[in-house]
Amino acid sequence: MTSNWKECKLSDVCELVAGFAFKSKDFGGYNNKVIKIANITPPYVQMDNLSGVDISQYDKSKLNKFKVTVGDYVLAMTGATIGKLGRILCDEAYINQRVLSFSPKNSIDKKFLYYVLSQNKFNKYILNYTDSDTAQPNISANTIGKYKFYLPELKTQRKIAKVLSAIDDKIELNNSINNNLEQQAMALFKQKIIENCDNKNGTIGDYCSVKSGYAFKGTWWQDCGVKVVKIKTIDNDTINFNDCSYVSEDKVQYAKDFIVQGGDLLIAMTGATIGKFAVIPKINEPLLVNQRVGKFFLGTEPLNRLAFLYCSLKQQDTITEIINRGQGSAQPNISSTDIMTTPCYLPNKYVIDEFNELCKPIFETIITNKYENEQLANLRDALLPKLMSGEIDVDNVEV
Repeated sequence: MTSNWKECKLSDVCELVAGFAFKSKDFGGYNNKVIKIANITPPYVQMDNLSGVDISQYDKSKLNKFKVTVGDYVLAMTGATIGKLGRILCDEAYINQRVLSFSPKNSIDKKFLYYVLSQNKFNKYILNYTDSDTAQPNISANTIGKYKFYLPELKTQRKIAKVLSAIDDKIELNNSINNNLEQQAMALFKQKIIENCDNKNGTIGDYCSVKSGYAFKGTWWQDCGVKVVKIKTIDNDTINFNDCSYVSEDKVQYAKDFIVQGGDLLIAMTGATIGKFAVIPKINEPLLVNQRVGKFFLGTEPLNRLAFLYCSLKQQDTITEIINRGQGSAQPNISSTDIMTTPCYLPNKYVIDEFNELCKPIFETIITNKYENEQLANLRDALLPKLMSGEIDVDNVEV
């Protein structure tokens, strides 16, 4: 820690605003959007599916303090996602109750504040001070405001933020490229596949099989070793490798049918994330699949057949059908049969092969970008605590 860094509390350097309690009856198809806890999917806020609210029922002047816009970030204060932080990349909206926003004062750089809140140290503080005696875990804005950290002068703050944001900017650029490539693939799917079928004349199982992963024993889990993808690892079309569990190398032989590689596709078969699926990026290590995570079997070169399956599952009515098949019990649950018997568009093999060949370069780029993002995120996460503690001094570094 350098001598000019001063200890402070969050409440010293920013205003913390807990969201407004909009009434449920006022939500509907309105233009004034509201961010709820469920919309926070780190590192972003999903702005494309926000609920609208009728603000004519409220005093607009009092609502202004609850408005957030591009570049702001919000935090979940309640429930399973407590402590999750999301940045707003587009548009503006109001924040709902149990969502917290941060308005920095002149003493702190806005981007630097974001990285203060992104540290594991802050996340651990949230978990340690969470009130778990209520129906849902929650934390107050007052408690969050008492979080202490060290603050350098503004010049140093901006340099640190510039180093870290350069990495995040590259990650966002890769994501933008991938979104564009996916849209191209979906447009080709409509042209080459859907328009060659009068209706959904086949099923997912006609194209490939899917099986639930290996049932690893509870006594096999350990702190390091070979990574295992669990349901919680699949989130928002990505694999969060930080949420993987581990087994020793000698356990790989038992799960050899569930070793995955770049281009494989996995789907969650149980719980709140049922129906969510993600492509495995290019990887340089063994990766296994746990039970209740479905692996689609696309052959030894999955990338050759990935495009058709991925675009089929991206059809909203297809994935809705899969999710609906899992309802009816205390915890949503689907079987391999449920997935394989789900209807899909299925032209002749020649048309499908042509489509896969056409889209293969698209998905090669997508999984390469996903791999690069994983490496960049690891670099950022390694630098973050060292920069934020002053262990790496950037004062004499040209950024």
